[in-house]
Amino acid sequence: GAVTTVGNSAFANCKFTGFALPTSLTTVGDFAFQNCENEAFGNLENLTSIGTYAFSNCTLGDITISANATVGERAFANTTVRSVSYNAPTLTKNAFNGATVSETFTLSDNVTYIGIGNFSADKNDTVNATLNKVQTIEDNAFKDTDFNTDISIPFGATVGNNAFDGATLKNVSYDAEIVSVGTFKESTMDSLTLGNHTTKLDKFSFQKSKIDGEKLTLGQVNIIESYAFQEAILPKTVVVPSSASYYNNHVFSGVTGGETLLVYGFYNMVPTAFTHGSSFKTVLINANIVDNSNVEYGDNQKAHNRLTSMVSGHIIYMTNETSRINAEVPNNNGVVGVTNGGTFPEDTVFTSEKLATPTKEGSIFEGWYESSDFSGKPVTTPVNNKTYYAKWTGMENMSLQYKETKKISVSGNITLS
Repeated sequence: GAVTTVGNSAFANCKFTGFALPTSLTTVGDFAFQNCENEAFGNLENLTSIGTYAFSNCTLGDITISANATVGERAFANTTVRSVSYNAPTLTKNAFNGATVSETFTLSDNVTYIGIGNFSADKNDTVNATLNKVQTIEDNAFKDTDFNTDISIPFGATVGNNAFDGATLKNVSYDAEIVSVGTFKESTMDSLTLGNHTTKLDKFSFQKSKIDGEKLTLGQVNIIESYAFQEAILPKTVVVPSSASYYNNHVFSGVTGGETLLVYGFYNMVPTAFTHGSSFKTVLINANIVDNSNVEYGDNQKAHNRLTSMVSGHIIYMTNETSRINAEVPNNNGVVGVTNGGTFPEDTVFTSEKLATPTKEGSIFEGWYESSDFSGKPVTTPVNNKTYYAKWTGMENMSLQYKETKKISVSGNITLS
């Protein structure tokens, strides 16, 4: 009858000439073809059970793993393969450990579990996969892997530590609840979109990564742990959303590329080295900041160097004078603008040459003043190591004469009668 099974170690260490697996074969046992030298096995698409070490140390051509197959650990360990089309739901850990795939490794949308140890930098692995149906990605699963395709991590997925550490990525869409420790550490990507379900960026999650694009908005994140973006290369504008309720130390320390950091979150402290040594020219802190000089963060030191050592001429916007004092700014090489309850929309154009124009519900902006009592004339050009205060006039106190022109900056609706 037709051959359906090859038993354990049946052809281990054999050297075949012109051998091909019969189409009737569905099961290959452990070590069945280990150390065989032959490219004529065929594409394996009819196999439904592949044992541990079944094809380890073999030389294969183009292979297809079917959607109903189960693959044992190290089934293709140290194997040389031209290309892989993988359709089984589980990519077993170490199934391709040490394997060399000379062309591409394609993971279909049927794959929901990605085990560790299948890809490595020294083998120059290149992957085609969207990952949009994935449920679990183990620690280090795609470490140092190059992707030819955009990836989309769905809501409900669990992504392990350092899963994409050192990977080269295209456009990344991420909606899993947590970006785990070091998930994208030292990776590069064309763009990053965080979905509304992502609530936590864990330690080192994007440390030393390179994220291209003009703007990075951190979705609806609640918690940003220490060193999350330390020494990363970021887009020009970075937005921390109003949903953010906690940030740990060194989150943006040493960042380059970023010029504007808009922190709309309501966390009432500025942690140790939050932007220390970064390239940001403009920083907005929208929350009411309390004194956290005695608070210890993850480095076991009391809060220090919170907004220091940024580029010369930087401007930090604080919501009120108490917040400015508690954040211990201005720095010698920058200025502070106290908005007195005003804020800035995300599309505000900021420059280091002049203070930007804020908005405030029900109020008209009258200019920036060096004195908190608004004596003297409005300031047009800021000077380092100084603080400037936004002056507002309530709209209920505004009057216009017939044919009078007055430039106003407000948020909300205006009704003229």
